[in-house]
Amino acid sequence: MDQAGHHKIIILEENQAQRDFLKSVVEDSGGLAFVFDKETTFFNNFKPIDADLIIFRSSSVDKVSRIINTAIVLNYQKAIIIVTDQSAVQHFIESMAGIHAQVLGRPYRRSEITTAINRLLSSDINHQRRLVSLPVIVGKSPEIVQIRKLIPDLKHNNDAILIQGEKGTGKELLAKCIHSASGKSDRSFIKANVSKRLFKTMESDVQTPQDEINQMIPWIEKVLFDHNEAGTIYFEEIDAIPASFQGVLLRYFEGDRSKKIRVIASSHLKIDHLVQKGAFRKDLYFRLNVIKINIPALRERKVDIPLLADFFINKLCIKSGICHFQLSPRIKKALLLYHWPNNVDELESLLTIENAQGVEKKVLDRIIALTKDNQYLSANNANPINILRNMDEVRARFSLKDINRKFSSQIETELLKIVLEKTNWNRKQAAATLAISYKSLLNKIKAYNLNELNNWN
Repeated sequence: MDQAGHHKIIILEENQAQRDFLKSVVEDSGGLAFVFDKETTFFNNFKPIDADLIIFRSSSVDKVSRIINTAIVLNYQKAIIIVTDQSAVQHFIESMAGIHAQVLGRPYRRSEITTAINRLLSSDINHQRRLVSLPVIVGKSPEIVQIRKLIPDLKHNNDAILIQGEKGTGKELLAKCIHSASGKSDRSFIKANVSKRLFKTMESDVQTPQDEINQMIPWIEKVLFDHNEAGTIYFEEIDAIPASFQGVLLRYFEGDRSKKIRVIASSHLKIDHLVQKGAFRKDLYFRLNVIKINIPALRERKVDIPLLADFFINKLCIKSGICHFQLSPRIKKALLLYHWPNNVDELESLLTIENAQGVEKKVLDRIIALTKDNQYLSANNANPINILRNMDEVRARFSLKDINRKFSSQIETELLKIVLEKTNWNRKQAAATLAISYKSLLNKIKAYNLNELNNWN
């Protein structure tokens, strides 16, 4: 076992007898063992040790996910040995692209572990480094596992990809994962949010003059045609591009350049709905929709919420330089009761350094408050009958002014939705029907997120 030399090997094991066993295997192989019994101390020492190999034992997919995903964030690109008797762990590892991990099952034979250590330390895996570390897609729900498995299959595929999902679900992260895992990872990932840069005036009641539109076209053409080092061009909010610019993007697909650079577009609206309404070109939609990936809302994959929470807490630990705690089962249960309207982004924002540094109660109180607000202010519950039935609790939480404001907003939202649907979302006609200005209507649509409701219900 001389090949192991004085490699630094981290052991994470809660059981004392198993710790001693694994430590003796490592030391007999000539390795230098760093032994930890808790994940918090393991993460605190992960970066300073800069280990050549990690060994840990676990029958929990959640624990494996925490360690694997944190290792990716820390750009750990060496080998991992997982000792387990659970086939679910093996299946989880197989769904993780770019991870150099070996799963060893029972019985835990010394010779088998020693052979694995020797093989992994002497292989080329430990001497090669990827140019770009893969972004992390966290989850064990069937939808997320399927997406992770799809990414390696796209490595040598240059077809356009359309990613759809509500805001905050991680569309840009997925686009970066696809780029990083592809044969274009040594070239640039270009993000073009053309909606914010070019089309801000399109949402006002003042139409953009045609000459100004013509002046904008060279910029979008530069994004498409002049990035010589681009490997992937990612169009965020592709639904916001007006018809005059959709033709420019269509011309891109008709040339040879599209064979060299992958185009990935994303939208939080359903593009096929926009096509039916005439708001998006059908021919461009077919060009973009060669491969479609739908990312489910967080409320539709609640099994992933505890894994994501652990992952975000570990990221906070890395940034702060110390791990204060792991989230308790009580907090994780509370996280499952909230519906997360802003999806993964909202979950990450909630678990900030201020809330997470050793003050678990503050995190729990915040989640409980959000859940109660949602229960009383949701469209299903915020009506006079339900509020009167729960008056004791409501009196402690809402003033009459709060309740009046909520009812007015709810009625206004429902009225706007009815009129917009009746006018087939012709905003000018809807504004005239409601006897308000076009600009006021647009402001209300934005304030009540009606575009999203219309396209995702």
